[in-house]
Order: sequence, then C-alpha cells, then structure tokens
Amino acid sequence: LTIDGQLVETEASGGPGNTVYVANLDPGRHLLHLAESPRSVAILWDTSDSVSGYYQAISQAVFSFVQKIETGREEVNLIPFRGAGSEPLLATWSGNPFEVFPKLQSYDWHVSSSNAEAALLSAATELADRPGAHAVIVLTDAESDGAKLNSELWQEFAAAMPRIFVVAVPTEAEGPKASRARSLMQDWASVNGGRIYSLGGAADVVATFDRIAATLRRPAAFTIDVSYEVPPEPGFLRVVPAPGSGPLVAQGAVEVILDASGSMLQHLDGVRRIEIAKSTLTAMVTEVLAPGIPFALRVFGEGLPDSCETGLTLPLGPLDPNRSSKLIADISPTNLAKTPIAESLRLVGEDLAASEGRRLVILLTDGEETCGGDPAKEIAALQNAGFDFRINIVGFAVDDAGLLKTFEEWARLGGGIFTEAADANALAEAVRLSMRPEFHVLDDAGQVVAKGIVGGPDVEVLAGRYVIRILDARRMENSEVQVKSGAVSTLTLGAQ
Repeated sequence: LTIDGQLVETEASGGPGNTVYVANLDPGRHLLHLAESPRSVAILWDTSDSVSGYYQAISQAVFSFVQKIETGREEVNLIPFRGAGSEPLLATWSGNPFEVFPKLQSYDWHVSSSNAEAALLSAATELADRPGAHAVIVLTDAESDGAKLNSELWQEFAAAMPRIFVVAVPTEAEGPKASRARSLMQDWASVNGGRIYSLGGAADVVATFDRIAATLRRPAAFTIDVSYEVPPEPGFLRVVPAPGSGPLVAQGAVEVILDASGSMLQHLDGVRRIEIAKSTLTAMVTEVLAPGIPFALRVFGEGLPDSCETGLTLPLGPLDPNRSSKLIADISPTNLAKTPIAESLRLVGEDLAASEGRRLVILLTDGEETCGGDPAKEIAALQNAGFDFRINIVGFAVDDAGLLKTFEEWARLGGGIFTEAADANALAEAVRLSMRPEFHVLDDAGQVVAKGIVGGPDVEVLAGRYVIRILDARRMENSEVQVKSGAVSTLTLGAQ
C-alpha cells in the first residue's frame, strides 16, 4: 500500500479467478488505484494427424487473436503439442503482435503429437511464476497419449490456477474413447471456471477464438477488501532555558556579517534600517554575549558606489563590549553599494581560522547577492574543508517570497536556521534566537532524527523516547525526554 506517497507494503498474490495487485490508497479521499499486472494467455494446439485439416484455421485464429492484443494488459505465448518436448515458441512472453506472429509463421507444422498433457504441463509451469491472471486456450480432439503426466499436471494447475478454454475438434472416435476425450476436456475446463467450445468444422475456429478473446477482455466485477493502519499523530518537542537562567547563547567563536549596502539606508517606521540593525548589534555585544567570547564582525556595503567590497571591521578576538559598540556606531552604508554575500561567506574560513571548536556565523541582510557570487557554493566549500560551523541567517524587511526561500535554503545548507524580521522588535528577537545553542534529537539507535534551536520553534517528531543533545553550550549535558502523540513535550534546560 502507498499512503500519501509513502510505500507501506507491497503484496501480489494469485487466486481462483483473480489476482491481488499493488494498490495505491489515498485515505483522505478514499480512492484506491490498482496497478494491474498483464494477463498471461498461453495458446496451445494439437499437432496430430487427426487435426491436420485445421492447421490453416489455427494459424488464422491465432493471428486474429494476437493482432488484437491489448498492449500493456495482455501477454501471449504459443505452445504447440510436441510430445514430452512441448515448450513455448517465444523465449519471453510478449504483448507485441509483431513478435508473436512471426513465431507462428516460422513454426514447423510437420511435427506431430497428440500429447495434450505435456503441452498443458508446460503452460501451467510457465504461468505459475507469472503475476496477473492466467488463461490457456487449447485446440484439440483430446485423443491424448499423455495420461502418465496427470499427477504432475494437476499439481501445476493448483499452483497456476489458469482459466482453460478448450476448443474441441470433432473426433471420429466412438464409445468409451469418445467419452474419455470429452471427460478430459471437462476436467481441464473445470480448473478455474473455463469453458468448452465444440467446433462444427475448420470454419468455426476463428469465430471461436474471437468469442474466447471477448470473454477474456470484457469488464469483470470484483470486490476489494482494504485495511490499513493510520500511524499515530506526531508529537512536538520544545526545548527552553530555565526561567531566570539569563541569556542562553552558543559557546565558541561568533562572527556577525552585517549588510550595510545602499538598501539599508531605506526607512522603516521612520528610522533607517541600518540604525535599527546597529542598535540590535550593540545590544548583542553589551547585553547578550559574554565579555571575552571569541568575536568577529564583518561588514559589506561601506565602499564606493557599485562596490563589492567586504571588510573585517573587527578581527577575531575576545569580545570587548565598549570597543565593539564604538565600531558598530561608526558603520556607515554607501548608497548604491552592492551586496557581496558569497564573498563574505568565503572569507569566514579565514576570519575564524584561529578559533577552536564549533563556530557560529550570523548573516544579517535585507537583500540578495548582487556581486555575481554563489553563496550556496561557498557554504558547501566551507563544509568540504571540514570547517565546524553553522550559519544562521536573519532576513530584515524582506518582502520577496522567492528571496526568503533562498535564505532559508542557504541556512539549511549551513546547518542553521533562517529567521525573518519585519520590524525593530522582530529583528532584536531574531538575532537573540540566532545566538541560541542548537540541539539534536537522537533516537534509540543514536541517529539524529530532528534538529532545533533552544527557545526556538517546536520540533515535530514521532511519539517515543529520545535523547536531546545540546550543541554549542559546554555546560549542557544530554537529556532524555518522552514525546507523546499529538502533544507538546517540553524540556527545560537546567531544571532540577
């Protein structure tokens, strides 16, 4: 079963007159779609002298049947009686008339055999391994000499369950011999709701094959019983700092990349965007980050108009809140300066090369890359170089839905989060959130099944017990939590 595009179980099995196929179930709309396997039809004919007058009619009938094959829904093989050596003429069953009919044309009609059981055994053995519905069309007078194969034949009938259509050629036999032939035909036709068609002569063969084809190809009523288990609703995990624990921020080196390009000179609620951003960064270095933490500040957009310059305003070193505040206050955007995001990200590896452990990079920008670079490529290059980092992106006053999606993808590639900020208050909260430690959710096998930010949005996971591993925060240890279906489970860090 495929539920909501997810393959849950696949099963195919044959039975009397039916086959169960792979199903696609949409529980929302209660629709069931069947992927039907092609029907397999084996065409057998007697090659003994007693039916030699029917050879031309057999050829015409098989041609008539084959040229109307429903491609994709039917596959055919040909098995003339050849005694103990009866085998299919086609190495592979085919639904293509241009593959089947040439085999019939090139068949050596001089081979003579009345051994119906051998041909039926060959057909049943082939069909037993094939998916879909099975049918056998056999033209014979049933004056067979293959009785010794009966036991094996009926075992194969039980495995293949073919629907057998017997085209009975008139016989000159009388008495017990004729009765035995009729009984054989009835036995074969009884396997799976088949039928016997008695011919008046060779002229009836084509019409009889057409009637059999119509029977096989007509619509059929069926009943389907479907059952499936709907998985339980997922739960939600929330990781928050303990009340009164103060600012909880990532440990290790932090670098901020600030967009000071010309667009940051625009006003928002009567204040230039750059002034809002500078105020937010000043609060970061004076109120949130601990003095002495490894810190670096890179700014782009302060060069000449049309410039793609990016500069390391504050090289990596222990955070000095006063000095950092003064440098932030002096940042001045240049009108028409461009946005070299990719180049700024490329230089992160150099900026933080002297730091150890996991690094946090926060990109604050209000616009797209305009210097021809590829930020996603630069993020991948940092990863390939073994640089241990995560990149959080804050999109400030961005109203382009496509650009927001791009920022979100860059953050995902950098193992971080993207946060959108529409005004000053939202920007302050977004920057605080970007500095929070990351956590991983591990299952019983130790595999990471989800990621989140401490104090950030709830993380959706299946119900169960998980280990929560806090990253970027040296004082934190792994914690266990039980997540319940349809409920929010909260892990409070530092709680006793």
